[in-house]
Amino acid sequence: MARINVRLDDAESGFSVYPEDSYLVELQETSKVKKAKTSGEPKITWISKILDGEFEDKLLSWDTSLTDAALWNLKGMLEVIEVEWDEDGFDLEDCTYRKLIVDVIVEDYEGDARNYVRGYHKA
Repeated sequence: MARINVRLDDAESGFSVYPEDSYLVELQETSKVKKAKTSGEPKITWISKILDGEFEDKLLSWDTSLTDAALWNLKGMLEVIEVEWDEDGFDLEDCTYRKLIVDVIVEDYEGDARNYVRGYHKA
């Protein structure tokens, strides 16, 4: 196997923990449907880019569950970004490059600080 010669010591991670605040973000094409590691239930992992302020161009991610009990959260977000759906659902691609404001909090997860999105607003 080939050795890759790059210096990674000073490379920044794409994701960081950001202070609690509201951030203007743009959804990226890398958002995708996955299975939750613990429950195995389907979810959408949203990848967004922060568009202004101190963390401009940094990445922020969050999940929305696709379980029936949690669809209210996804519906609220789709309403904010004005993506339409029908009885068969919606196209994830229609969400790409949509802008919204997300309310971000910091919570502990197994001893590590993590960001969680707790609200959506129109950009």
